[in-house]
Amino acid sequence: MFSKILYLLSAGYFVSVIYKNYNLLGSIPRELSKASFLLIVLAILLQVVKYLVLAYNFYINFNKTGVNFKYVETLKATFVYIYVCVATPFIGAGGLLAFVNYAGHKRVSKIKVAAGSFLALLADYLGFFIVTIFSLIFFKSTIEDFPVNYLVSMLVFGGILISIVFLSIFKREILIFIIKKFQNLANFFSRNFHKKVHFDEEWAKRNVDLAHECFVDIKKDPYFYLKSAGIGLILHLLNIATFAVVGLSFSEKLNLSKLTSSYVVLNTLETISPTPNGIGIIESFVPEFMYSIGVDFANALVVVTIFRFIYFYIPLFIGFYFSYKIFNGKK
Repeated sequence: MFSKILYLLSAGYFVSVIYKNYNLLGSIPRELSKASFLLIVLAILLQVVKYLVLAYNFYINFNKTGVNFKYVETLKATFVYIYVCVATPFIGAGGLLAFVNYAGHKRVSKIKVAAGSFLALLADYLGFFIVTIFSLIFFKSTIEDFPVNYLVSMLVFGGILISIVFLSIFKREILIFIIKKFQNLANFFSRNFHKKVHFDEEWAKRNVDLAHECFVDIKKDPYFYLKSAGIGLILHLLNIATFAVVGLSFSEKLNLSKLTSSYVVLNTLETISPTPNGIGIIESFVPEFMYSIGVDFANALVVVTIFRFIYFYIPLFIGFYFSYKIFNGKK
């Protein structure tokens, strides 16, 4: 019952988000008619490969933490993850609910699924970190107009992810202490509003110990995680290639400097934006940034809009379709 209510709420929020940004989507058919058909098809194919690789990254990390999901199952859940990141107003963190809810449906350990998801997301972040450092070193002049506080926020976000894994492996007692504080706060509210305690005294220690079992394998098998981080880098390179192909389809040749810098701006906003996945903000801010580094504003607006449609909105609607089955416990 709870899953159905959650699905209905997420669907309502999703529809409202799309409605608010309908002006962006409404211009897409007209703009696509001006683009090179073959290049647009190529851009879509690049994104098909990207999402197959993204699902594979989740798949191998789930298997590493002892969760034996089938690849096709993981692929469907990955699209739902993308949908829930937008359809729950938790600034992207709600996407993990898709995998955790699916774990409940399959009757496997939710904490193991959460740990596998976490490791896959960390690999994705590390891949983006490499792209960011590359852009800062070689193309500093093209991102000097980008607000430094955004990049700092992105680095802090990554630092938190890495710290959680590090503490889980080497300093469990510190992580248990921190999580117990949040546990006590949650119990305080549940005791006062629901007249019962949701988390027992050993909840924090039990889950940190289980997370430790999932994460400690990184120390035992670092090669695996280097491979996973490499896959994370491939994901971002496929996005950058898609960005370049979309630009070419509108006769806008974006050099490597403009490509990587614009992508760093776009992906940073997608992660730390106050709107889910940067909806609305990316479509307005990124074209302005591209204009500041020498791209015609009208072309920049079209390229960003079509790029986002291919790499984000199409998978979002696919996730909306699969979400009903997963949220309602269907295969």
